[in-house]
Amino acid sequence: MDQFYVSIYESVIYKWIVLNQNFYKEKGISFYVDSCDPKRLVFQYGELSGEIYFWSMHNIIEETILDQDEKVIFYLHFRIVNMANTKRLVVDFLNQLIYSQQPKRIGMSCSCGITSSVFVEKIQELSQMMNLSYQFEVIPIHEITDIYMDYDMIILAPQTSYLVPSIKSKCKEGCHIMSMDATIFATSNYQQALAIIQNELK
Repeated sequence: MDQFYVSIYESVIYKWIVLNQNFYKEKGISFYVDSCDPKRLVFQYGELSGEIYFWSMHNIIEETILDQDEKVIFYLHFRIVNMANTKRLVVDFLNQLIYSQQPKRIGMSCSCGITSSVFVEKIQELSQMMNLSYQFEVIPIHEITDIYMDYDMIILAPQTSYLVPSIKSKCKEGCHIMSMDATIFATSNYQQALAIIQNELK
């Protein structure tokens, strides 16, 4: 392929990635161009870090994603052939960065554990059907103040909703603590419950 056209493709793809700021912001991705090496584009999403590097001399793009322990969980390098293929591989990288994030841990608690167990089982099934990265668990109410930091959200069943202010006062920031609406809980409206959870975790 004519080197002239390959160079144009590389320049266009580079600018497309750099100028796509609104998309990154919308998805919660932190992005910047390495000031010491502008060929290195850096992405941060939660505990994951990603990098796209342009090896201009060889017309190669290198994509890497690391987890919180700096372990490589995604690696791909490819030669720039045409615009469509290159753009698709960059989009695949971004999707992998977004959807490789560790699932949100959500604990649910009630006075006896029986009703919350059923609710957790059903809402977990629904979240999996919707491809949501949530992990629901039943937790003892008397352990919340000791284990809340291990969770992104803790939900109290309506029967124990009166304890929310007390529990919040004992827990530092970092975990959403809320009660589930009695009507939603009692009618097993898992879809509405999931919508509320999604909104709270935005």
